[in-house]
Amino acid sequence: MVHMMARSRTWRNACIASVACLLGLVTCRVDAQTVFQGNLSEQQKGELATWSALYWQRKDQGGGSPGAEFAFSTAAMNSQLFNPLRATRATLEKVGVIGPADCDGLGENSTNVASEAVTKAFRDSMISAKIETSVANNYVGTLEHANLIFAAPASAGLTAYVDGDKLVSENLPLEKVSAEAFQAALKFNLSPQSQSVVSLLIGSGAQWSQDSGVVNEAKKLVTGQPSKADNFELRVRQALIALENTGLIDAGTTSIQRINAIFGVAGELPMVAVCLRDSYVLLDPTTGNLSGPFERGSALDGRGLLSQHPEAYQAGDSVRYLDAQGCGTPAIAAWIPWGIYPGTLTPRPAVPALPPGTIIPPFPVGPPGTITTNPTLPGWDTAPACTGPAVPAVPYSCTVYRMYIDATGKLVWVREVYGCPAAATAPPAGCFTASPTRDVWW
Repeated sequence: MVHMMARSRTWRNACIASVACLLGLVTCRVDAQTVFQGNLSEQQKGELATWSALYWQRKDQGGGSPGAEFAFSTAAMNSQLFNPLRATRATLEKVGVIGPADCDGLGENSTNVASEAVTKAFRDSMISAKIETSVANNYVGTLEHANLIFAAPASAGLTAYVDGDKLVSENLPLEKVSAEAFQAALKFNLSPQSQSVVSLLIGSGAQWSQDSGVVNEAKKLVTGQPSKADNFELRVRQALIALENTGLIDAGTTSIQRINAIFGVAGELPMVAVCLRDSYVLLDPTTGNLSGPFERGSALDGRGLLSQHPEAYQAGDSVRYLDAQGCGTPAIAAWIPWGIYPGTLTPRPAVPALPPGTIIPPFPVGPPGTITTNPTLPGWDTAPACTGPAVPAVPYSCTVYRMYIDATGKLVWVREVYGCPAAATAPPAGCFTASPTRDVWW
């Protein structure tokens, strides 16, 4: 009865909103129910299940091209912005199976592996449209799951049942992406080097996009073929290397990241973020368009690029940003040389009473992405991570991560890389006497 009352209030509020819209009392927004928003026919749902099975087949066998002959039956589902890989993620987040910032490990060549339970949840929801939550382990999520079941329309063909302590649903209508919108801060007064890069990207982007092929991300995931976005990103990398080789920009002052802007249910724009020494820009591989430049550290906002795709993206829709590992990425950051950080940095003061602790830094340091700091040392140094060939008397390289504080009190990560003398073990004696190469995560 409680759920019926809740649905009645929702229906009443919807009616009031509709009347206000009709009378011109509020601005009306008409949502086009497209495949990007999750509006699929039964045939299209079947095709989606087939695609999902091919995706998991390829993932299980570690490669191959099981989907070489597969194609969706409609042009929209074969477009560059339709990618069903994370179509169920918003719903799984809603019922507490995965957190908004958690890595899902679904992308091509992803090194971040999700838990066995999360992986199974994605597999089941993608192939069989099955979602389950445990009362014992996920009570709040199970309540939300029940609410979604009660709110589902009769036309959904939903099946729900209890299996032990688990609430199970099949064919639950999928939730759309929900996220707070951020307005990225534009960057003015670019350095001459950054201006050179931006001018090149603006002048060449459209041609690079045209030359990058037609394979979309969904096709890539079931065939292993490089996608249009992959080829476009490669062209950008080659162009930046050429600028470095000719001396037009300093080496190590630019970097590239792949960012996926997901929207609706199955909408995704793969973007290429180019980090410059004082700013960053976003590129749309499907058109070559550029958005920005934005301040370093400024929140991601790809809506300018998405607005150029009205056939897929509806103005006002929420957008979420995930990196290539499927991890929530609200902002852009990258390693830059110590000398170009705009401010003074000092080591974080030591706290002798605190024991060493494991933390998750704001950058990937490799599986599982955590490092142990020692707060008894100024800078809270991590233990040295040393690499070198497994041959005696060969030089080693040792990396230490430290925390610094800038003039505003903000904590900033610094990476120190030491070139170590030849030795049979790591770290060799005398490794940390020379001055390191320092980079700042900014």
